[in-house]
Amino acid sequence: MSPRISYSEEFKRDAVALARATDQSVAQTARDLGIAQATLHRWVTQAKIDDGEREGLTTDERKRLTELERENRILREERGNSITMAERFELDDWRFVGFISIHDFNVSAVNESRVRNTSRP
Repeated sequence: MSPRISYSEEFKRDAVALARATDQSVAQTARDLGIAQATLHRWVTQAKIDDGEREGLTTDERKRLTELERENRILREERGNSITMAERFELDDWRFVGFISIHDFNVSAVNESRVRNTSRP
């Protein structure tokens, strides 16, 4: 796998302008510039979207979407951790409440038997 190459915004703009201004194909322009055809094609397509010539998410919308997805992932992770802790506390609370209920029931049963025993002559 070849290393990922990062191009400056200026280079991308100039490459798109060259591809749109000439009668050459995108493939030929990409070869002349020494970049992959798919890369230049993606830049040209995105430029058309940004200019309103084509449907799709603009560059700014894509950046915002990426930010929101990242934020959403973080919130889900935090919520997952919170739910896990809440579930633990709830489980502990239920154990405690269950113990009290059973304990109260047994005390009531004991008290009833005492009342019954004391009410007999």
